[in-house]
Amino acid sequence: MEPLANWITDFGDSAVLLPIAAACFFALLSWQPRRTAFAWAVAIGLCGMSMILLKLGMHACGQVIVSDGTITSPSGHTALSTTVYGALTVLLVGSLDRLWPRLGAALLGILAVGAIAFSRILVLAHTPQEVMVGLVVGLACVGVFALGHQGGRLAKPRLAQLGLIVVVALVFLHGQRANAESVLIQLAHLLRGNISACG
Repeated sequence: MEPLANWITDFGDSAVLLPIAAACFFALLSWQPRRTAFAWAVAIGLCGMSMILLKLGMHACGQVIVSDGTITSPSGHTALSTTVYGALTVLLVGSLDRLWPRLGAALLGILAVGAIAFSRILVLAHTPQEVMVGLVVGLACVGVFALGHQGGRLAKPRLAQLGLIVVVALVFLHGQRANAESVLIQLAHLLRGNISACG
């Protein structure tokens, strides 16, 4: 079970998702309407900033959200994968005409996000509560994207191009790891020693 969980969890690493997010942004930016590209950038940026602030704040201040200490570092894998795969699902579902393909696309997106979220628990990287925080952040960012996107539709050739970008990136990048958590922890320790904002 653990090798499978590690294989799944690598689909949510920032070393995989950030290049995909950047490639999708530039593809969307080259198409009309451009509001979709800007909504994409806002959603990804909001997710990244939210998780950085949450992680830095909790590590720097040595605080937890709940009394039993089950939330010390919200799941960035879960938040970013929910945002990226969730926003792609919004694009796909909104651009399909028939009910069953739309339901299938929605189910595929939910399964992808759910599998990555659950894998973070299985590999003992996060508690269920930390994963839930990541899900909430990610879903909020997907909501921001959906509002900014305003239900615009992509033509099938453009959907195919976007799908090709994602698939090729996943094939070549899967297994890469950014180790962003350790960098944030080191930065948090520096902040803890130099900033008295924790009260």
